[in-house]
Amino acid sequence: MPPLYIQLAQLNWPETATSHLRYFANTGGRMPLETLKTLRAQLPQTKPFLMYGLTEAFRATYLPPEQADIRPDSIGKAIPDAEVLVLRDDGSECAPNEPGELIQRGAHVAMGYWNDPEKTAERFKPLPTSAPGRQAGLVLPEIAVSPAIRSVAMKRATSISSDGAMK
Repeated sequence: MPPLYIQLAQLNWPETATSHLRYFANTGGRMPLETLKTLRAQLPQTKPFLMYGLTEAFRATYLPPEQADIRPDSIGKAIPDAEVLVLRDDGSECAPNEPGELIQRGAHVAMGYWNDPEKTAERFKPLPTSAPGRQAGLVLPEIAVSPAIRSVAMKRATSISSDGAMK
């Protein structure tokens, strides 16, 4: 989605749009900081909702508009009905600012890839029994999804704690 906003930031917005547009939402990839600054200057009354998401889970997190100028690189907090965790390789919870793997679980996580069990097995994993929030005695494996590239998760992991609090 960021390429679209890069193009929109280059437009001369008519006053009818700048005075009536209430919000815009960026989903998927990170919006470049210069693009955000340009849009904020052109649309000063418009609230930006910066969101991050995995293809396999729609959206994962959002940054409230009042935080966009304070911490524009943050992925924010988990959206309703989603849980975002930052876990070590052993499935235990990372400490604040400790790099780890970004994991999403909840109602928004897909069940897998259509007719592609190999790719499904690569990206969709049973959540470790040691993961925070797992119920004791849960019989069915709980499936969670993680980004394909660990370095992306590590870079973004310092923006959110496993309880969803913004850091």
